[in-house]
Amino acid sequence: MIQQSYTRRVSPMHPRLLLQRVKLAWPFAVWLAVAVLCAVLYFGYGQFSGFAGVVVAPVESVAPLRTARLIGVEVVPGQQVQPGDLLARMDADLVHAEIAVLEARIAEEESALADFEREILAAVARLDTDVSVAEARLAEVRLLQAQRDAEARELRVELSRREALLSRQLTEAAEVHEVRLRLVAVQAMQDGFPALDRLYAERLQAARSLRQDLQGAMNIEHGQGAQEALARKADARRHVLAAERERLLRELSLYELRATSAGIVAEVYQNPGAIVPSGEVILRLVPASPAAVEAFLPASMLGAVREGQAVRVIRKRPRETFAAQVAFVSPEVRTLRENAGLLSGQPMRGQRVVLHFTQAADRLIAGEEVLVRPTGFFGGSNL
Repeated sequence: MIQQSYTRRVSPMHPRLLLQRVKLAWPFAVWLAVAVLCAVLYFGYGQFSGFAGVVVAPVESVAPLRTARLIGVEVVPGQQVQPGDLLARMDADLVHAEIAVLEARIAEEESALADFEREILAAVARLDTDVSVAEARLAEVRLLQAQRDAEARELRVELSRREALLSRQLTEAAEVHEVRLRLVAVQAMQDGFPALDRLYAERLQAARSLRQDLQGAMNIEHGQGAQEALARKADARRHVLAAERERLLRELSLYELRATSAGIVAEVYQNPGAIVPSGEVILRLVPASPAAVEAFLPASMLGAVREGQAVRVIRKRPRETFAAQVAFVSPEVRTLRENAGLLSGQPMRGQRVVLHFTQAADRLIAGEEVLVRPTGFFGGSNL
């Protein structure tokens, strides 16, 4: 009797077969996982695990520009200030005294300028009158001289006519003598006119010279009136005094130390009553939020970052991450400092990198060390 047996074919994807295969091949799976982990560590952290940086913030040192006694400090450490807030006051009594003296000078010179203007205008009027009188007298003398010259010519003609009549005994000698006497008198007057002409011409020249000298002293331009010139000189003097007063007011503002930017008072070094020399720091301000991170990219990582690249700034303790962007990469490789390398006597070389935060970083403190890493799963597409 023939015995028959039937065998049912099992699918290769049956869970039981798959489990058996995994049990047989587990060493390979473990090694594969280890290889993947090593690749992640190598590409993500081994080749570029990040580089160190320092949080920086522009520190404003508040110091006087003039040596003076410190009257008061208007802020305390930790206080937040805004631009224009009063931080400290210095003793400015000397400047106040100079301003008071200058204002008294301004008032005195205003009165003096008014008196001076009246005197000068009176002098100009007198000189103008002298010139006008001299011109009139000279014109009168020359007019008289011209009249006498014409009269003398007429008398000569008349004398010649009467002498001709007398020679023919048509007139008497007394009439000829009368004309001759009148001609002699006119000629005597003519002889005195040159002296009078010179006298009045000299007077006119002297009056004109005095007026010209006064105009030169007052800087009166041609065709310009004396009052206009005086007003111009007075305005120039007022401008000088106003500029001096403005300078003293600016000097006075130097004795009030005010914040130029928003920030927090970090430290106060001086106490009220102390004589603070020019340039000596009274207090320091730091910004409420750090501005940037300065880092040093080692030479072994050259080309790892580029300007405009997004990076992560990692705080060590407590661990926090902040978004930032590469703002500057130094175009040169330089030595950070001697004996800073891992091996004795080997300097550390690399590039200076500046990062700007793209999110609020108020919790970071200036001077704090941080770690910089590019964004992305493996630290960056170029790594």
